[in-house]
Amino acid sequence: MIKYSSRSEKGLVRENNEDSLLSIEIGEYLVLAVADGLGGVQGGEIASKIAIQTISSELKLGLHDNSSNEEIEELLRNVFQAANMRILIESSTNYECSEMATTLTVAVVCASKVIIGHIGDCRVYVVNNDKMDLLTSDHTYLQELKKSTSFSDEEIANHPGRNMLTKVLGENVYVMPDFYKYYISNGDYILLCTDGLSSYVGDDMIKDVVLNSNDTDSAVLSLVNSVYDVGAKDNVTAILAKIED
Repeated sequence: MIKYSSRSEKGLVRENNEDSLLSIEIGEYLVLAVADGLGGVQGGEIASKIAIQTISSELKLGLHDNSSNEEIEELLRNVFQAANMRILIESSTNYECSEMATTLTVAVVCASKVIIGHIGDCRVYVVNNDKMDLLTSDHTYLQELKKSTSFSDEEIANHPGRNMLTKVLGENVYVMPDFYKYYISNGDYILLCTDGLSSYVGDDMIKDVVLNSNDTDSAVLSLVNSVYDVGAKDNVTAILAKIED
């Protein structure tokens, strides 16, 4: 059995919420997804909604019980491409949304594994036994800087383009998400979140909130409130699932 809760809130600075989320059960699977839109107030909101709507409709049709890992990855690859094309078509016909794009991270969860498709800087964590592991890698210029030996830690920390995204949906005709597979067990928590949470609340605090809350509802509420406590400069979205036999 998997218990799960989700919440998405507008920050204190933004005019609207450009984040979108999905938590839906399809057969033996729980599908969780978060998207963070870009490209202006209207464009970002539309782009993230298109991505989430595509995930929902396509996985309902294509995801079947006992699908192999390879079949799920191939399905996710096709779904990301479908979402990307729908965003490109919308941006080409809607002048006000001509520069819209979105991140998208999808986790397909069953009792023993989670398979993740990922583009952008939303994150997936697994929390258990007083530790928290990050399963995804951000598609940001910061990650590229970290791979380089030409920059010092101080230069990286102060680089003006460090948070620039290097891969999003809606930018190019062809996109390839990163894929991750993780085996899970009883008591594990799976957390999906936008950078509105991960950029403003430290890993230790996130871990402590998850492990010390009474249930997933209270944990998600506490995570969102912790962002508001530090000013909530961005929208914040979080989905938390707990694996229970």
